[in-house]
Amino acid sequence: MIDNYLYYRIKKLCQCKVAFLALLFMAIFSTNAQTNISNTVIVGNNSMYKSASIDSIETGAIFNYKLHVTLYGDGTLVTLTDQLPPELDLVGNATDIDISIPTFIAPNLNPSINNTNLITVSLQSPSNGNSTYIEVLIPVRFKCGVTPDGTIVNNTATITSNGQFATTNS
Repeated sequence: MIDNYLYYRIKKLCQCKVAFLALLFMAIFSTNAQTNISNTVIVGNNSMYKSASIDSIETGAIFNYKLHVTLYGDGTLVTLTDQLPPELDLVGNATDIDISIPTFIAPNLNPSINNTNLITVSLQSPSNGNSTYIEVLIPVRFKCGVTPDGTIVNNTATITSNGQFATTNS
């Protein structure tokens, strides 16, 4: 009877050890994983953060950067800029950048000015006191369609209004 009891306890201990090691393994790798969402920056009453559509990419694949913007209705002009890193190319032109905006806001879009991969979107915030959420989807890929193994690209975006600006982290 004691042998069965000891066998049972040792078996349970081994199961707990395996579970503990599995949890430890997941915790280590989850803290080292790449993030694809920036911090949120605020200028005046307007805010923005940036995300990427993927954490890793197949060679030559197109992926998207997305600017998430909340504009508050004080009627100010808000400019969003995204200087793409030199490793990336904008896929297409201004018509390939998707902006989900309400019909009462008119965008002024000028991507790839002088081949510098600078994307600029100027928006007039609503003047009626309401807020609105806007997404700017920017399709990109690595130059020449090749993603070198182990490449990490850092990208920031800036929001400007009334002479003040703030830039997201990578």
